[in-house]
Amino acid sequence: MNEHSYIRAIHDRLRSTGVHVWKINARFANGVPDAWYSGPGSDLWVEYKWRAGTPVQPFKLALSRNQEIWLRRRHAEGRRVAVILGCPDGGAVFEHRTWEGRTCPPDHWLTHNEVVAWIAAQCS
Repeated sequence: MNEHSYIRAIHDRLRSTGVHVWKINARFANGVPDAWYSGPGSDLWVEYKWRAGTPVQPFKLALSRNQEIWLRRRHAEGRRVAVILGCPDGGAVFEHRTWEGRTCPPDHWLTHNEVVAWIAAQCS
């Protein structure tokens, strides 16, 4: 599994929730997140990051400067934005700018289905 297949697995599960899924491929717009989701209540922008193994120790997220700027500006506008760190066993959700300079403790992990449920709840 890699980042692309992780996102595809999340999106395949999300389709049954009624959430509109847009996988963004913005090669000419630096910093734009990987996906946009829309539902009856709201929308959500998500930047995905990937780790090949489930971490056993805290670690820092590796966002580019442009990604940090884009997420910070949209958050300041009142938009729902998050970073989801995926791994083969699930993922961790970072919202409310917790992706900035923070580490993810190993006990912060959600299953794939819990990540999907979190996204769907944000859009409801």
